[in-house]
Amino acid sequence: MVRKKAIRWVVSILFAYILIGLVYFFSGFLYNIYIGKQNIFSPIIGIPLTISGLPWMLYADIINVDKLGLKFSVIITLSVLSVIIMIFIFAVVKQINNAKKINPDT
Repeated sequence: MVRKKAIRWVVSILFAYILIGLVYFFSGFLYNIYIGKQNIFSPIIGIPLTISGLPWMLYADIINVDKLGLKFSVIITLSVLSVIIMIFIFAVVKQINNAKKINPDT
């Protein structure tokens, strides 16, 4: 029972990470098309590179806001990240409440 829940949480976190990476990649990809800048990598190469380096790229975008400005892809990615964190918090609170209903002594 505990193992299934742990596997479910790991899969959920991995899915959320991939979803955030896809949002970051496609928002940057579409933004480059919109401003007329050529995309260097095709999505076949760019998506795995973006997903693997997502934390470092977001960190670099955040610390270089004064030089580069606040990019549209960062705003969308941080918004999606906030929503996903709220969903995970809601799920944890729901599990804690369900556990208290089953075992009211704890």
